[in-house]
Amino acid sequence: MTPRKAIREQCLYCMCGSHVLVRECTSVDCQLHVYRLNRLPDGVKNRALLEINKFCLSCAGSPSSVARCNGHMLYDEDCCLHGFRKGTNPRRKGVGGRPPEEFFFGTRGPICPTESTILNGEGLG
Repeated sequence: MTPRKAIREQCLYCMCGSHVLVRECTSVDCQLHVYRLNRLPDGVKNRALLEINKFCLSCAGSPSSVARCNGHMLYDEDCCLHGFRKGTNPRRKGVGGRPPEEFFFGTRGPICPTESTILNGEGLG
């Protein structure tokens, strides 16, 4: 699930499953309000993870409580925002922050020999 879809699910939960009530929601003080329809108005940046983190902070009360949250603080059911509560996307863990060549080739490097390895005779048979 993407962060914006998780927000949509949270909004549906808040409005007892009513798509109409989510669309008509007037709770502009809610951190998730602008994301409730799973599409952004023109000029609004996608900061869904940051807003989920703020929402969780208001729910749990402190950063340490957010970190310790088990996803059942307010509900008997699993909270759909739980995996995103720290402002990160668990499905993207380990993706960012690596050099492009490492991202594409891993730590083994490119498969094709480079010009310097061919000239040194390393890239040949």
